[in-house]
Amino acid sequence: MKKNKGTIASLLEEAYSIQKRRYFEADFCSFVMERNERSEPCLIPSDTVADDKKLLDKAFEIFEMLENSNVAFNKTMKETISKIEDMIRKGEIVPIRPEEVMVDIIIDDDEIVAAYATNPNIKLCVTDLSSAFLSDEGKAEFWKNFDETGKYKIPFEMEHPLDME
Repeated sequence: MKKNKGTIASLLEEAYSIQKRRYFEADFCSFVMERNERSEPCLIPSDTVADDKKLLDKAFEIFEMLENSNVAFNKTMKETISKIEDMIRKGEIVPIRPEEVMVDIIIDDDEIVAAYATNPNIKLCVTDLSSAFLSDEGKAEFWKNFDETGKYKIPFEMEHPLDME
């Protein structure tokens, strides 16, 4: 019976520490986002902090060292963020930065042979407006369908000369 109690106690302790860590991560991310929304300079990027496991691991370690029942939770969290920012300034931690989206289109002999993007979810549309593919009237129609922000107003259909019967 003692073996079962020990097992149950250790399982409960493990469940508690997992839940404590999850709550910490959620609170830490919220504090970072609030700080960035208030335009206070924060070296921790709020849009990637939830995915930055190394930074979250270090922040949790610091939080647990600072945690004291006589100090308010908010104060401990703010101190944790300050210590993480100090580590970023010193180069001890490099946070994940939001990627700048980059698309590289490889053209060889006027033919697109490959396209690469830093984000796998990016959609790429390449339109060839050369006279081999589109008449002057077709080009005018194409540009008419863009608004002033450069977005399509309506889908534009065009036939490729190789597709024509």
